[in-house]
Amino acid sequence: MEKVIIVNPDAKMDAKQFAYAPLGPLYIAAVLERDGFECELWDLREDYNSYDNPPKGDIYCITAVTPQIDDMKEVARNIKKKYGDKAYTILGGPHATWLPDDCVDDFDCVVQDEAESIITKICTEKPKGLQRGDRIVDLDTIPHPARHLLPDHRAASTDLWGGYNYESDVIGATLMTSRGCPFACAFCANLQQKTRFRSAENVIEEIELMIDKYDCKHFRFLDDNVIIDKKRFQKLASKLHDLDIRFRCSISSVLVSDEYMELLYYAGCREVGIGFESADDDILELNNKAGNATTDMHRKAVKLIQKWGIQAKVYIITGLPGETDESIEAVKKFIEDVKPDKW
Repeated sequence: MEKVIIVNPDAKMDAKQFAYAPLGPLYIAAVLERDGFECELWDLREDYNSYDNPPKGDIYCITAVTPQIDDMKEVARNIKKKYGDKAYTILGGPHATWLPDDCVDDFDCVVQDEAESIITKICTEKPKGLQRGDRIVDLDTIPHPARHLLPDHRAASTDLWGGYNYESDVIGATLMTSRGCPFACAFCANLQQKTRFRSAENVIEEIELMIDKYDCKHFRFLDDNVIIDKKRFQKLASKLHDLDIRFRCSISSVLVSDEYMELLYYAGCREVGIGFESADDDILELNNKAGNATTDMHRKAVKLIQKWGIQAKVYIITGLPGETDESIEAVKKFIEDVKPDKW
């Protein structure tokens, strides 16, 4: 079976490059390993790896967000320069999904949307041009991310739990319990879609693996809205409670309630992030903010989160359509008045 090089771009735009393990590429690697391919991770975040010295392989699976695409085009050229046309290059990820025409001339194959459903077929048949993956409905059919391709100190990192500008020596790791978001915020790169969930048992299995292998009991759930399905999260919460873990998550402020906050705290959540984006209701409406959220909803959400002994973190976007000097000042005043724990 051929060897696949999983290419993880560097993330110079991040304050802490190693806070987040590259779950997307690691999911692709897990599927390919399950189906008989040999995989190696070429992690360009590491100083000892360089763009102009790609490891030898038969197939190169590359991902990129828009700030990384020019670098990954250079990587693809270097691969061809060193190994010739027999080296097969695949690009996936957000940039490929939204701007495929910008990519098709630089890679042998460009994959839009989720690739797990077709990556084995692509690596076997090596088609040229644009391919589109189907969204997998039953997420339990996808193997857990191939974290063993990372050094242990990258799979579970002290950079994560401290977060940006917050120091901590606690080992933390990322995971996803669902995919998709029913909202359609105008600024978001996610495709609006029905949320798909992993079973509670499947999530707990992955967490137990992380505890056993890495002694990791602190997590950041990367779901868009981890509590969007109340019945499902109630089942998951009791299992998380039994594991005695601590985690952080993000939810929409329109979902914040006493009932949900009590449930989150019971499950082990100690920080909730909400994307309030702007303190100007006209900007929120113009950008179709999730659930028709308003500044007043955000204000109440922060206070309710804190009421339950959970830290409230708010995410801000400046420069949205409709932004003015006055709206930027309104954000500053919101932070001063509402006093979220982090922003």
